[in-house]
Parts: sequence; structure tokens; C-alpha cells
Amino acid sequence: MMLLGLTLAVVSNVGAPPSVPAVVRRLDGAEFVLPEGRLRLQVLSPEVVRVVQAPLTGFSTRPSLARVGRWPGARWSLRQGPEGWRLSTQKLNVSVSSDGTLAFRDAYGGLLLREPGPGARRLRPKSIAGESAYECVQVFIPNKDESFFGLGTHPEGWFDLAGHVVPLIQENTRDSTPFLVSSRGYGLLFDHTSQGEVRLGPSAQPIPASCLRNTAGETGSLLAEYFLGTDLGQPVLSRSEAAPSFATPPKPAPDFPATNLSVRWSGSLVPPKSGVYRIRTIADDGVRLWVAGKLVIDNWTTQAPTERTASVRLEAGRPVPIRLEYFQAGGGAELRLQWVPPGQPSRHEWWFDFADQLDYVFFYGPSMDAIVARYRRDTGQAPLFPVWAYGLWQCKERYKSSEELLAVASEYRRRRLPLDAIIQDWFYWDPHPWGSHQFDTARYPDIAATLRELRDRYHLHTMVSVWAKFAPGSAHYDELDRAGLLYPRYGDWSGSEMRYYDAFSPEGRRRYWRQIRDSLFAKGFEAWWLDATEPEVDWNRFRETKTALGVGARVANAYSLVTTEGVSKGQLATAPNHRVFIMTRSVFAGQQRNAAASWSGDIRGDWVTFRRQIAAGLNNCMAGLPYWNTDIGGFFSRPASDPDYRELFVRWFQYGAFTPIFRIHGTGAAKEPWLFGPEAERILARFIRLRYRLFPYVYSWAWRITADGGTLMRGLPMDFPEDPASRTVDDQFLFGQGLMVCPVTEPGATSRRVWLPSGRDWFDFWTGRRLQGGRWIDAEAPIGRMPLFAPAGTILPLGPELQYSTEKPWNPIELRIYPGRNARFRLYADDGVSNGYLRGHRATVDLKWNDRTRTLEIGRWVGYQGRFLIPLPTTIRVVVVAPGRGAGVEEGRPSA
Repeated sequence: MMLLGLTLAVVSNVGAPPSVPAVVRRLDGAEFVLPEGRLRLQVLSPEVVRVVQAPLTGFSTRPSLARVGRWPGARWSLRQGPEGWRLSTQKLNVSVSSDGTLAFRDAYGGLLLREPGPGARRLRPKSIAGESAYECVQVFIPNKDESFFGLGTHPEGWFDLAGHVVPLIQENTRDSTPFLVSSRGYGLLFDHTSQGEVRLGPSAQPIPASCLRNTAGETGSLLAEYFLGTDLGQPVLSRSEAAPSFATPPKPAPDFPATNLSVRWSGSLVPPKSGVYRIRTIADDGVRLWVAGKLVIDNWTTQAPTERTASVRLEAGRPVPIRLEYFQAGGGAELRLQWVPPGQPSRHEWWFDFADQLDYVFFYGPSMDAIVARYRRDTGQAPLFPVWAYGLWQCKERYKSSEELLAVASEYRRRRLPLDAIIQDWFYWDPHPWGSHQFDTARYPDIAATLRELRDRYHLHTMVSVWAKFAPGSAHYDELDRAGLLYPRYGDWSGSEMRYYDAFSPEGRRRYWRQIRDSLFAKGFEAWWLDATEPEVDWNRFRETKTALGVGARVANAYSLVTTEGVSKGQLATAPNHRVFIMTRSVFAGQQRNAAASWSGDIRGDWVTFRRQIAAGLNNCMAGLPYWNTDIGGFFSRPASDPDYRELFVRWFQYGAFTPIFRIHGTGAAKEPWLFGPEAERILARFIRLRYRLFPYVYSWAWRITADGGTLMRGLPMDFPEDPASRTVDDQFLFGQGLMVCPVTEPGATSRRVWLPSGRDWFDFWTGRRLQGGRWIDAEAPIGRMPLFAPAGTILPLGPELQYSTEKPWNPIELRIYPGRNARFRLYADDGVSNGYLRGHRATVDLKWNDRTRTLEIGRWVGYQGRFLIPLPTTIRVVVVAPGRGAGVEEGRPSA
């Protein structure tokens, strides 16, 4: 039988096997009544279907925090067959078998995703602080040779997430969002705000005692040595212990301190089988692990609980020396040592801690761009930032006075180093309480005057650090406390009196913005650095804390989403024509609509961390969150005078010039470019100039993000899905579709191995040399050069050299044509600062290159033309790239 989507009806299953589920027909899909609950398939478009599993008592009416899109629906049909039901659109077939098993296929019957059988969707009742909901589990069968991308920023350095277990929790250096993209042409968005986990490989497990030997050769334990202080000097206590697994400070003796301690565990691993083991640590604070004398995990820093993994090959029954070191400075303490033995079965499983129902959206592409664009339609489009946000940001922890801010601005301009923005980090309020938003007038006599001078004299824009926590003693604290809008005192590293505001309360968000508006926006700050938006609390206690939307366990991952929403909407209500820019340490699905970029937290300044940041940023952007950045040089770093660190900073800076947001930051030492010495400064200046010459390209891609759901920082599989090798390359990416960026992540390197994806020829950006794709090459990479390649069939627009983004009109425009294929590019222009573009005050022009005739067609500007960044008329210089022509940063010689 066949049913068209026209009216609501109850569909009988007369004549079908008794196990075939009963069906309730809806205008937008179908509901299936199963023994374990109710299953709803909601057709949002031909390519998008929502799936909800609820208890038999019914579906939740709780509004989604992430999903805001309005979908037109689509024509669909429902057919019953001997094995169950099939719901079909023009693009998708979703089948529900007689036992309730789901499967997704494309219009031609090609399998995309399926469940293993009954019980793949599980709701387990649970109660937290008197509130009832469910622990939710969804299991799928992983496809052979399937790759996964997305889920936010994760510090382990994984690119293809297949084979890994990814925590969905918010931490200082981990930003989680429940959106995943598959190489099989689909994406999944789970509409869950609780903490969770995505198991795309076997789960780690504690190392059994039977696999441990201490230094005396005794089975079942390791030798544990305890030290006072964090430098592992002279042990004060030794004993035998199992592999560490604790979440409170270790207490080997009643009088042993809970902070400022370190421990070393020594002995051997005796693996039960041969193969590659994945060893995992979770540590708060520092951890180091040696296996067979080799340092395989090195994360020796103060931090929130952070996971690190290493893969090692071990032989069955052969003891391997192991040494694990740990220090605890203060605050929370945690250490776990686990492993994944070889031969464990593959998995594709989602787990969420606390929700009313299991709820996800299936997006069919098949291209990754189409999947991400549909995700954005569902969760909200990313607006344009002010144009200056795409330039260079200077920051450090921290500028301590108006005098220092102005001196840095003056020196940038004196040295003619381009710069658009400078950031005031925390503790400008000291000695006033945290959350007061008051400046210390001894160090900042008139902050409003300082901001005016930065803007009017130096043409610099300013962002200020704002936290969501408050200490007693300020009017802001008292106001929120009287209104019942502060969470209980959890205590953290910054003090026992700190309290976060309830961002899940609309009234809390309104008051929070009003305090920012009156104290900071009114003085001239233009952007908001919302720090510690995880929030940085004791999660065990926050789970039971009552928020405006229920217990903390229900909404734990969405704090960043709602607090950025309050600030974004608040600023737009205050100044409707003033574009918003927010930077935050956490992300969640939908946060892009709040004009919020994210950064990867307080990371270490070392080569291993640098390399891992590349994959972390790619997965964040491939999760539909287009604006991301990292502290160039790492947050915890060494002085600029250190020659080894100087090299790292230069390489990291070269990479940073091709991230969506380009920002210097760190603690322990200043990081202004001139502090790294004349040679380094010349290299840094070259890459700043290149970023500024690329403004027409970057800003046009920013419009594509807003208008089309595009992605600027792109993993290779987004553009080369048919090239299997591209899925394994975790240290190269495309910046837009016109430049492939190949960071140098090894100290002392003067070349690096580069994969040129198949199906295209490639041009060396620095020389104009043309190279065949589908192969590995050794690319030259002296310290002043990072390998960059343009694919054949690229139009790359470059503007004039600038000292800041709006210094002068972007005229002339140099169009570099990389021949070998037809090419097109849409150039975008507006005034760069107002929200007039939302009212049609914008213009585009289409550029088309015909490779056969070697002609460039320049279309007519379409749209409103005012005082735009690209003026009319515009001088355009066309350069067809060849060896020695149109290469490097400087202007190319126009083609005849």
C-alpha cells in the first residue's frame, strides 16, 4: 500500500505480520508505535529527516536550544511491505523493519546508515536531584572504510574520528558539539544538550592488574613513589598500587597534602596479545608516560581533565618497561591510565547522560558542503563580522595599563606592521571584585579616552575579556544574587566565593548584557571575549544544580550557546546597525548564529600541541562552526628570546595567517612580532602582508559562509571526496577552495612532505611552478616559507597592501588565474561595518575563467553600491600564473 503525505490518518496493519508496528500518519511524517516506545520520522526536506524515540507516554514538548530553522517540508510517501515500512522522499528512503530497526538509503537504494537490530535505540530511566528523564543510547553499524569528521575541537589531534571514542563534554581545551559528518555522504545532529560520548571505535578500559608488574617483578601492581612539590625530587613515600584511576587527590597517608604533589608509577606492562594498543590518559593536572623508554604522552601542564592517547605495538607476554609521572598543583585532581587492546570490534554509538527522549536529525548531502549548509539552515546562519575581525589581533596575558596598550599600538604603526584589533585580557578590574567590570583607575585613568585614541589615532578596534562568574562585593553580584540568578558557590582555582550566573534564564541573560552594556560597551569596547564558557565548575555538583531549564545535567553542554545568545541579541537590541563579534572558549550546535568565534583554550606552546591543533581546528569547522582560532605560539609558552621557541612561533604564525581568525596570544612572555628578532620579524611581516592582501578573497568567503553555509577552513575530504588519501592527511587543509595550506610542524625542518590530491594539477604559490596531482612531494620549506599550493582552476583575488582593513579602498584588485581548468569566483563587497548588508546594501560580481579560450569574463556588479570596501569603478589586473609570474606576496606582472 502507498500513502501520500496529505492528511493525518491512522494506518492499519491488517494482513501484515503481527510484529509490524502500527503507524500514525502525520502531515510531516509518520509515528510508529513499538513495544519499547514511540518512534517519529519527521520529513523536513527531501534530504533532511528528524528521528525521535520517545517513551510510550509521548513526545517531549521542550523547545530545542540548538535548532531554530524553519523547513518547508517535502512530498513523501509511505509504503508497507512484508518486512515493514518505507518512508521515501525524492532523495532519501528511510525504512522501519518489523522489529523497529531503522535504515537510511539514498534514492537509488544505496545504503548510508543502519541500525544493528532491535534495541539500537535505548531510553534508560534515571533521576537527578528529583528530576526524571532518560539516559539515551543510539547504536548504528559502522560502514566499511567510513571516515567521520566534526564534533568540535578535541585536543588529541585526531582528524578522521573513526576508531576513536570522543567525549562530548566542555573543558578548557575541548569544545564539543553533537554534529558529525560522514564520508558516506550524510551528517547527524543529535539535539541533546547533556554531556555524552560518541564511540566510533572500541572503548578504553582500565589496564587489568594481571597485566602489571612492579619493579620487583611482582604481578598485579606498579611501584608508586609520592613526592612533595611538583618536580619529583626525593620521594617521601613508596608503595605498590594498581594502575591509577582517581578523581580526587591521591591520599597515600592521612597527613599527605591534597595539592602541590607529584607521583611516579614504575614497572612493566605484560600484554595478553600482540598488536597495536591505544593507551589513554586522562589527567588534571600534568602527565607524562614512557613506554619501552620512549616518551609517548607529554602533557606536563596545569589543566582541567584532559585526554591524551598514544598507539604502541606490543608483543604478547613480553614485559615492556613503563613509567608514568603525574603532578597536582591545585584545584581538581584526576588521573586515569587505560588502554584499548588490539582486535576490539568497531562501533558507532552515541550516549547522552540526561534527556526526555532520543532526538537527532539526519542530513543527506551527498557532498560535505551540502551537509554543512543544511546543518546551518537547521541551526542558524553565521552572520558577517565587522571586516576588521578578519585582520590581525594582538593580545597577551595581559596588558596591565592604558599606557601599555597605547605603546603597543604606537609601535605597530611605527614599524608599519598591519594590525586591526587589540585585546584587553582579564584583571583590568583588580582590586575590584571579579564581575564588577570596573577598571582600576590607577592603571587605566580614563579607559574611554584610551579606546578613543586607539580607534581614532591608531585605527584599532578593541575586545575585552568578560567572564560569567562573579565574586561578592560588587553591585553586579548583588543584583544577580537578589534576583536568584547565581548558581551556588562551587569554588575553583580563582577562589571559593565565585558564582556563575544562570545563562539559561532569559532574565539572567538580559541582566548580564545590561551590565556589560553599561560598564563596557558604553565606554567604547566593540567585541567580547567571553572566557570560561564551559562553564568552569565542578561538574559533579553542577549536574544537580537547578537552572532555569532544569538540572544542570540536562543542559550541561549548552552554556556557551545561551550566554553568547544573550550578548549577541543584547548588543543588536542596543545598537542594531553595529555588527557583533564574540570569542568564546566553548562551542555548541547553533552557536555560529550568535556571531561567535571560538578558540582552542589554554594550550601548550610546543611542537606536538601545534600539530594537533590543525586537526582540532578542521574538525571544529567541519562541524558547521566556521570561525575558529588558536593562541598563536600556544598559551603556555617560553620567552621570545629562546631560539627554539622563536622557530615554533614563526611556524605557528605562518599557519595562523590561514585560520579564520588570526590572533596572537599567550602567557609568561610578551609576543609582539618585533620581540622575536629582526629575521623573525621580517618573516612575520611577510605573512601579515599576505593575509591583508587576501582581504578580498577572505571577505568574499565570509559572505559565502553567511549566504550559502560555506566553510573557509576545509579538510581535504570536503573538496576531494573521491581521493582516499585525503582522508588520512591531518596536517594540510584548504583555505577557501583556492589555497592549500601545509604548515611546517617539525623543528629544524627545511622541507615537508605534501600530498597533492588527485584530479587536479597544483601551482606552487611561491614560484608559480605547476605540479601534477595524485602524489606525494617534498616541498621546500625554509624558515621564511610555508608551502602553499593553488589548484588548477582557481581565481584568487588580492587587494593592495594595507596597514588596517579600512585604510583605503581595495583597489586595484589583482586576479591571479591558475590555469588548467575552468574557474569561477564571486567577489563580494559592502561597507564592512554595518548591518546594512542584511537589508540588501551589498554587491557581488561573478568572475569566470574559460581555460580553453584563455579568457576572463567579468560580470556586472549586482546589488546596491554605496561607500563600499571595493569601489566602483574598480581597476582589475589579471595575472595568469606561470613560473616567475604571479608568484608570492608581491604584486604580479599583469598578463598581456
